[in-house]
Amino acid sequence: MIRRGAENLGSQLKGLKSKTTLLDNMSDIISDCLVLKIVEYERPTGDIDNTIYVLYDKKSHEYIVRGVRLPSYTIEFEPYSFRCYSPKVVIEFILLTIDGNNIVSYSLYNCNDLPYESDDITVGLLNDSCYKAVEVVGYDNLVLTRKILKKYVDIVGNMFNPY
Repeated sequence: MIRRGAENLGSQLKGLKSKTTLLDNMSDIISDCLVLKIVEYERPTGDIDNTIYVLYDKKSHEYIVRGVRLPSYTIEFEPYSFRCYSPKVVIEFILLTIDGNNIVSYSLYNCNDLPYESDDITVGLLNDSCYKAVEVVGYDNLVLTRKILKKYVDIVGNMFNPY
């Protein structure tokens, strides 16, 4: 199966005229991206309250924030989606969004199946793309702190693949 996939890619790339064109076309179909996932757990129940994803769009030089609160007994929450230029604003938003009395899990994922255009990246797609096999690191049952959050947001904004 891998050989067939390589042959298909090879036949798709046969008509390309230059290395620049090759890189341009590959960037349309490949997008390795470091994604921070933060899951907020309510104390004392342990129920998930909020899931937030942070990634960096290297083309537009913007942080992308996607998230959703889990449904409660009476409210079905809608996903939210924001972008900003400043890592400080991302940190402030997350600190505002997550209850300081709750615990969180931090995970970094190497997502290799995300669309090239960040507008096409949804919470559902991120949820499907962030799984154990692509997890780089994960820490559970931590208190949310500005210091740890800053470290993760800085890493997401400064590590990428040049496609």
